[in-house]
Amino acid sequence: MTSDRLSPEDYQDDRCVLIDQNTGEKCSPSGIPIMRIVEKLDAYCAEGNFAAASRHLDYWIAEADMTGDRRGAFSVYNEMMGFYRKQGDRKRAMDALQKAEELIGELGIEGSASAATCYVNCATVHLNFGEAEEAMPYFEKACGIMESLKNVPPEKMGGLYNNMGLALSDLGRYAEAFSSFEKALAFMEKKEGSEGDLAITYLNMADALTMEGEAEDDIILAYVEKARQMLDSPSAVRDAYYAYICRRCAPGFSYYDMPEYAEELKARADGIGEDK
Repeated sequence: MTSDRLSPEDYQDDRCVLIDQNTGEKCSPSGIPIMRIVEKLDAYCAEGNFAAASRHLDYWIAEADMTGDRRGAFSVYNEMMGFYRKQGDRKRAMDALQKAEELIGELGIEGSASAATCYVNCATVHLNFGEAEEAMPYFEKACGIMESLKNVPPEKMGGLYNNMGLALSDLGRYAEAFSSFEKALAFMEKKEGSEGDLAITYLNMADALTMEGEAEDDIILAYVEKARQMLDSPSAVRDAYYAYICRRCAPGFSYYDMPEYAEELKARADGIGEDK
């Protein structure tokens, strides 16, 4: 297992798909302005002004409650789950989780992409606080829904199976975790420009085999080498997300006895930051 294994909270959060153009589900014109709320929240977080971000969320959930905009409230509670999870505030994250989950039934969206995204957010909250056992039912619900839907973006399926694999690893179910990572890989390979995400998945697969303790070293290192090839690929876009991936993957390569490459990844990431 790597010394700094990638965690689900390192992945970008899914936004509430009630406002996602891919699904066509949006808040009513008379509802609270979700897109503007999300943009302002992101701006506060980018500034590191988390107190203002919290007040912003509290204001808009109160506004949604006052106007009876339950769809808007559902979206805000999903944002609150991610925000308070990252702040380490379990109580507020769990409060938002409970209210969002209740709204799935109230809104009658049990089999929708909106519900699946909410369940992923619920699972990630539990996993972030070391509750892999509690996270699994939510991952399973999300899988059941998303596998039944058409036109789900491959990166969403890949992210789901990657995170579920991490939960299974935390539970010591390493063979199942490896299978989940394989599924993630199959989806991510369908999307152009996914080299960084593929690198993460290959390292996760190497970790699962390492923790299981039954695979030969050369098999494990083959997955580590595939991760390196993804990061070195000429088609990998060297942007801010690539820099993030490099920094997060570097400890894994150190663990697998590639310290020089780990330092090279850190230098690449630093170089991208200096170019800005």
